[in-house]
This record gives sequence, C-alpha cells and structure tokens, in this order.
Amino acid sequence: MKTIRSVAFPLGLAWSRLRRRPVRALLLALGVAAAAGALAVVLGGSLVAQDVSAGRALASLPPAKRSVAVTYADLGLPRNGVTRPQLEPLVIQTLGGVTRGEPTRAVQFKLIRVGGALENLAAVDDLRRWVRLTSGRFPQECTPERCEVVQLGGTGEVKGGPGLRLVEVGEGVLTSPLPFAYLPGGKATQGVGESFRVAEPPFVVAEGFDSLSTLPGL
Repeated sequence: MKTIRSVAFPLGLAWSRLRRRPVRALLLALGVAAAAGALAVVLGGSLVAQDVSAGRALASLPPAKRSVAVTYADLGLPRNGVTRPQLEPLVIQTLGGVTRGEPTRAVQFKLIRVGGALENLAAVDDLRRWVRLTSGRFPQECTPERCEVVQLGGTGEVKGGPGLRLVEVGEGVLTSPLPFAYLPGGKATQGVGESFRVAEPPFVVAEGFDSLSTLPGL
C-alpha cells in the first residue's frame, strides 16, 4: 500500500498542476511533439543514408559475393517430414523477400555410376545464361531415352545406362560459379563435382532442373 501511495502522489500533483495551467501544458506537449518529430526526421534520414551506403557497397561486389544460395541434400527421404515439392515453394517465397530477381534452380548428382562409369551430372534452369560454348550446341531435351548434356569439365567418355541415356552435344565453360557454388581458383571447369583425388570424371550439365531431377533412373 505504501508503494501505491508513493507512486500516486507525484502523479496526482502533476495532474493538479496541469489543470491549473492548461496553456502551458499544451505548449509543453507541442514542444515535446515537435522535438520527437525532429528526432524522427533525423533518425529517418540517417537510416536512409545508411541504406543507400549499404546498397552502393553491395552493388560494388561481384555477383558471387552478393548472392544468396539455399542448398538441400535430397537423399530420397523427407527430412523432418518435409519433401522437396513442399520445401521448394517456401524457399522461393523466402528468397523473394531478399532479392527482386528470380531464383535459379540447379541440381547436382555427384559421382553417380552411369553405364559402369562415374559421372558428375547436373542441370540448371536457363543453361545459356551460365555457360559459354566452346564447341557443339546447347542441350535441349532430357528424357530417359535421350538426355542431352554439355561437358564443362573432367575427362573420360560420357556414357549412358538403363533408364538414362546421356548424349553429349557440346562442350563449354561456366561463366559464373553461382549455380554450382564456389570453384577453386576461379576455374569454371574444375572443382565442380567430386573426384576421389584421382582423374576427375566428366562433369556434364543438362538443360532444366525439372527435366533432370524427375527422371525415374535417378
């Protein structure tokens, strides 16, 4: 009870003085409001300046350093009960709040055996955006009967097997490391797949995330 009285007394005294001097109280309130408004303008201008400065700093960085990547290792089993078809829309929606650009989807199958030979197999949407051809042409279709690929690295023959017939239609180099993460030394034809520290198997890429990732043979 003593605590309540100690709080109530100064509040009652302040209210009594405001009732006797309403004009002064009004001027005081307006003064506080004006000061708060001025402070808000200053803080707002400071934040805008910081945003502009940060935007300029980001714009000066190479694309590989100002991009956001979301990776998911799909082992054929749902993680925490979430499947890839359920997860993908959530990822795209979340990235939409970070960047105005459309996300690029890429899939990799590292060191898989196709026709008895090891391959580093991948696919990316809009392959022409990320690859510069050195010979041949860009892949078009990717079906179990004929999955066209372009070789970007590694050595050895590109083979096919039951349910997955790979057909090499060209060779090229990556113009950006973004679809397949960082490349050591900045070399677009090395370090993309896996090699077990021996001769690097062929690294081949097809056109279209959905076309390759939904093949029954994989």
